[in-house]
Amino acid sequence: HKGGVHIDAARKNPLSYEHVEPELVGNKQRILISDQAGRSAIIEKLESEYPDLDKRSPEVQRVYDSMKEAEQLGYAFEGAEASWNLLARKAMGEHTPGFELHGFRLIIEKFQTHDMRSEATIKVREPNGLEEHTAAEGDGPVNALDNALRKALETFYPYLRDVTLVDYNVRVLDSQSSTAARVRVLTESTDGEETWGTVGVSENIVEASWKALVDSFEHKIQKEMRAILDICKNKQDFMKQQEKEMAEKEEAADGDKKTQMAAAAKEKKDATKKEAEIEAKKKQVEENEKAEKAAKKKEADAEKADTDKADAKKEEKDAKADPVKKAAKDTKKEEKSEGGDDKLAALQEQLAEAKATIAKLKAAKK
Repeated sequence: HKGGVHIDAARKNPLSYEHVEPELVGNKQRILISDQAGRSAIIEKLESEYPDLDKRSPEVQRVYDSMKEAEQLGYAFEGAEASWNLLARKAMGEHTPGFELHGFRLIIEKFQTHDMRSEATIKVREPNGLEEHTAAEGDGPVNALDNALRKALETFYPYLRDVTLVDYNVRVLDSQSSTAARVRVLTESTDGEETWGTVGVSENIVEASWKALVDSFEHKIQKEMRAILDICKNKQDFMKQQEKEMAEKEEAADGDKKTQMAAAAKEKKDATKKEAEIEAKKKQVEENEKAEKAAKKKEADAEKADTDKADAKKEEKDAKADPVKKAAKDTKKEEKSEGGDDKLAALQEQLAEAKATIAKLKAAKK
């Protein structure tokens, strides 16, 4: 999808332009950045990293303005998405250069005795301030510059050895200017996993080539940096997840411990309560037994009192009927209660007196 309105419609409803889902035939939807592209194309390209953008976002407007300004200079991003991605990040203020050019020098020599010779000397500085100053030869000025730049940057970024230039095109934009015409250089590079295109525009073919080469190496550097950042982010996310899981486990363990402690406290409380209930029942049983014993004793005492009273009345009645028997009973009681010879003698005397009394009574009756 290439045109602005076309892209906008495809974003809203892919079926309006895609009669078959691209994935069903081993393809995928592609949005091309061209001179006809608008804000919808910009959003489509950036939404994977910046999902909150919309057509009214100031960032989208800055990218759009930078893109249109570059197109007026002769840039075409349809086959150079790597250069467009760098342009977009620069416009959004999200780009950190992987290196800075201090300067370069190209020497081209031609003598009758040997072929044309090209040599490039370059000095670059990486973000931490380290510098590399080196030189290289090549088959022409662009190749020499490519070799020198690659040689300098591989000191800081060894993975740039994997980058290979697979295509290099030059197009004249203003043929009327003859050899002073502005040219557009399109390059295609690969690292064995991905292929990307870059573009450079200038009246000087060496400068246009330099811009395209710089974008090519920058794309690879930024790609590796994002991969490292993703790894760090994934590691941080993993560590945060681990910390969260540990916190949850500790919280769960604390909860289990609290539950166990609460259960133990409840069990202890229940045991104490049950023990108190048992003690209370035991005490109640003892009190009931005491009360029962007291009631039985009282009943027995009452029965004994009634018996003693009945016996006393009977004895009194018997005494009136037979004084001798009464005296004998009294004697026996006294023997049991007092004991000893003196008591026995006294009782015998009383018995004799009782007998004398009985004899007198009998004589009186006669």
